[in-house]
Amino acid sequence: MIPSLNGIRAVSVIMVVASHFATDVSTPASVAYFLQLFDGYLVDGGLGVRLFFCISGFLITYLLLVEQARSGSISLKEFYTRRTVRLFPVFYAFILFLFVASQSTALSVSTCQFVTALTFTKNYGCFSWIDGHLWSLAVEQQFYLIWPGIIAFASRRSALAVACAAIVLAPISRMVELHFGLRQWWLSSNTDSLMIGALLAFGLAYRTELFRLAVNYRVGLLRVIAVLILIATVVVRRVYNVPFLVIGVGPSLQAFAGAFLIVSYAYGPRDRIFGFLNTRVMNFIGLISYSLYIWQQPFFIWPSDYGFSSLFLLEWPYKVVAMICVASASYLCLEKPLLKLRHGLSARRNR
Repeated sequence: MIPSLNGIRAVSVIMVVASHFATDVSTPASVAYFLQLFDGYLVDGGLGVRLFFCISGFLITYLLLVEQARSGSISLKEFYTRRTVRLFPVFYAFILFLFVASQSTALSVSTCQFVTALTFTKNYGCFSWIDGHLWSLAVEQQFYLIWPGIIAFASRRSALAVACAAIVLAPISRMVELHFGLRQWWLSSNTDSLMIGALLAFGLAYRTELFRLAVNYRVGLLRVIAVLILIATVVVRRVYNVPFLVIGVGPSLQAFAGAFLIVSYAYGPRDRIFGFLNTRVMNFIGLISYSLYIWQQPFFIWPSDYGFSSLFLLEWPYKVVAMICVASASYLCLEKPLLKLRHGLSARRNR
């Protein structure tokens, strides 16, 4: 297991959930004030999702490159089997919950919403608050459909060219979406975060010594610079609000800075932050981060949306406990038991 990755996943999902608590009506005024005070700095759902994308791009690419180097080829069938086992059980359990809730309560979920969820096209429309967060899963599934095949069948130079082109395209795509009043959820609008992570994976796989030298060179200063870049993008958004900088370039800069921090704390020197990222608490939050991301949304709507005048599970602080319990149960009952199957698939491929 790569050090710090679970801790960074934990930071990412905390950013997302905290950004929702910052505007949730049940959050106590003092807590909401604190979260809003740091809104965009420590509490930034968009940055949290970008970090998830960077991790996915890096980890998936690196594992594929290692498989290719070890066996001489990539089994796309086994890759998609592993991804299915990893992601689909929790995802379809959530869709089943939406269906049951829409049939047994006042919760409204349209046929179109189910269709875009089941086809992983949520990032192109037909969503409401309760299922809107599935857009990021749609982006990742679309990424999985395209990128592994490129690595498997294209030359290394061609794959790198595609990655670089996708990074350049992303700001343009976001500006096109902005022009039409959309949310910058298209796959093409998020390929920079995914492909920046992928480029780092190429560096680790094929230029290992140079990669390790880079993540250890004046690492304290570079980590500070990366954090300042993350903060600067927020300052520009708040103070100047220049669309091209905020929507176009800003997310790409965040992805570069975030990706550097990810590999720095995975492969660089160990300090107090490294220790914090690898504590048991952060490791556990990272382990349940996927389930927590999937299941948190139903806790951030009104009781009346379910047809109730009140519902204690949607009140503070019960919703915090309930959210963690549901995510933990989802991980322990759905994700963890299938890890053995995934490991078995990997072991069979590596024989």
